[in-house]
Amino acid sequence: MSLAVDEKSPRRSKSPRLDRLPKPPALPKKVIEGLQAAFNEIDTNKDGRIDEGELVIALKKGGFHFPRRVVRRMMSYHLHQADELDNAEKGLNLDQFVSLTSFLELMKKTFGTLDGDKNGAIDDKELGSGLIDLGLPVKLNEIRLLMAIVDFDNNGTVEFEEFVDLTFYLIYFHLIAQTHRSTKVENLPPADLRDLCACAGVEISEEKAVEFINNHKGRTLNFHDMLGVFLIAQREELRSKHAKKEEK
Repeated sequence: MSLAVDEKSPRRSKSPRLDRLPKPPALPKKVIEGLQAAFNEIDTNKDGRIDEGELVIALKKGGFHFPRRVVRRMMSYHLHQADELDNAEKGLNLDQFVSLTSFLELMKKTFGTLDGDKNGAIDDKELGSGLIDLGLPVKLNEIRLLMAIVDFDNNGTVEFEEFVDLTFYLIYFHLIAQTHRSTKVENLPPADLRDLCACAGVEISEEKAVEFINNHKGRTLNFHDMLGVFLIAQREELRSKHAKKEEK
């Protein structure tokens, strides 16, 4: 893909917005049976659930290599969907494991579509195309910052695992915005904003939380605001990393 994303006037998407993401297709019966066998093998204590460590092993067997923080976020998302966040320490049951696997297969298909030159990685323009097709008119400089955040190996492109990491960030911000879509920004205590960001794996300082709230008075919380908080937090982190490098 070679779609350029204008930094000032992003192209409007005719595609479904984030709250209309397609659900993963149902897996064939034989695939589900195979997943059940794998689940039973990995569930070493036979409690009907696989915890974070067991899920890491299961994903590696399936060819997926994610950092633990990404695995933790994927688990939290599927537990959230089943209203079972209290079971985070116990882990996923079989249905949730199958759902996660199905979702990852959908992400592989999506990534394959974005990877126009089929080199196993996407650049900022290809990533921009994907985000715009999800109904997210982000600017090119924001896309580059998002890439810098999830580009674990610092090669200037995003591989599949990194793409999934970014996707889960965006999904969490979407869930937060949907839950608080009637909330005025000024009515959101800074501590609550920090807690919401922490759920998505984003740390933001008290000072920046207050600054964000003051700059968005009169508005209801939306997805793009949450993305803005994310970018603020990550800019702080990147500045800190650069400062440490300069000290060395």
